[in-house]
Amino acid sequence: MTHSDDPAAPGLARARDAGLLPTLASDRRDIAALMAYTLEYAAIAGVEVLRELYPTIRKELLAHSRALRKALYDGFFGDRGPQCELTLQCIAEHDALERRLRRLDQLDVESPLWMRKLQALERTVKRLAELEETRVSAVLSEELDPESARRVKRCYLEDKRERLERLSRPGLDLAAG
Repeated sequence: MTHSDDPAAPGLARARDAGLLPTLASDRRDIAALMAYTLEYAAIAGVEVLRELYPTIRKELLAHSRALRKALYDGFFGDRGPQCELTLQCIAEHDALERRLRRLDQLDVESPLWMRKLQALERTVKRLAELEETRVSAVLSEELDPESARRVKRCYLEDKRERLERLSRPGLDLAAG
């Protein structure tokens, strides 16, 4: 099927024109690349790579996850009928991501268990990205008009920026982000 034959193409084009879908996809790719780099080079360079990069991974994941939840799942989707199940599934995945971060925060980076938990976090991030890049994007392409897409994108970017600033302050825990 060509792009012009795709019934979702007009909505998808509108959402892309507003820049929402590429923005979200780019953020997910950046986080995934940082996690892959960290896992790959930790095996070579050792625990110092983990100590150096994990705070950035944590901060980026929390800011992205919470901003997306506020802008999209609590904001745009809210309790829309057919999307309610999808919204609940996505929120549950974001909650799982935060639980995995809390577990990592409680472990010593030098522990072999820590690396296994980081790998489990990476799997959660990949599963969530797949869900959002397929089912969520399909719903957005059908239902999101350009103005709504711009509003969701603006809310997401503003909230993410504020969260990144708060999470950059020393000594803040997960609840603060």
